[in-house]
Order: sequence, then structure tokens, then C-alpha cells
Amino acid sequence: MNNRCFKVILIPDPNGKVRELRVPLFWSTLVLFLLAVSAVALAWIVADYAMMKPKIPLIAQLEEKNERQKLELIQMSQNVISVVHELDELRAIHARLRDDEVDIETLLDDVRRAADLLAFCRDRLDSVGERLEQVLADFDED
Repeated sequence: MNNRCFKVILIPDPNGKVRELRVPLFWSTLVLFLLAVSAVALAWIVADYAMMKPKIPLIAQLEEKNERQKLELIQMSQNVISVVHELDELRAIHARLRDDEVDIETLLDDVRRAADLLAFCRDRLDSVGERLEQVLADFDED
């Protein structure tokens, strides 16, 4: 086994004593292999960074646009939720109108309120639809 070792001679210490270190061939080969693999991995990381560096501003721009679209979608969903609540009120008005014991003054108020709610719901749904089409068009462009 001694012939399968590298001799490493260390610089003499202040006392003038020379030290010799024997490193088995296996360990020296393993260290060289690990150094080579590390160099390849580092080169791969550097090349990947060099390829991605020009795209960093675009990525930041896309993240900003994504955040803006997310806020728009949240606002649209809140509009839809408010329309759902208004539709529930319209259903309640409809149920009262179908009742046989409807008061004339209540009937007039309910009809006015129903007309207002229908106009409100149409406007909200139209605006949500337009904004949704715009967001989807922006998404298709990217």
C-alpha cells in the first residue's frame, strides 16, 4: 500500500525539522474529483446567472403587473359578491311581490328598489365583464 501514496513534504519548521506526509492515492483522487465537480457546478451557476441577468428587469415588470392584476381580480370578485347580495335582496322583493297580502305602498317601494337594484347589478356586471376581458387580453399578450 505504501507505493500507492503521494508524499507531501512540508516546509521545515523553525527548528529545521522537515515533515513528510503520505496521502493515499484514493483520497487525493477523490479530492481532485470533488474539486473538478465543484468547478463545473460553479461554472454552470455562473452561466445560468449570466443568461438570467438580462431578464431580471422583465421579471420585475411581470411581477408588478401580476400584483396589479391580482388586485383587479380581488376588486372584481368583491363587485360580484356585492351583486350576489343585491340579487338576494331582489329575490326577497320578488317573494314579497308574489305574496297575496301585499300592501300597495310597500309594493311601490319594492318595485322602485327592485328597479334600482337591477340597474346597479347590470352596471356592476358590465364593468366587471369589461375589466375581465381587459385582464384576459393583457394575459394573452404576455
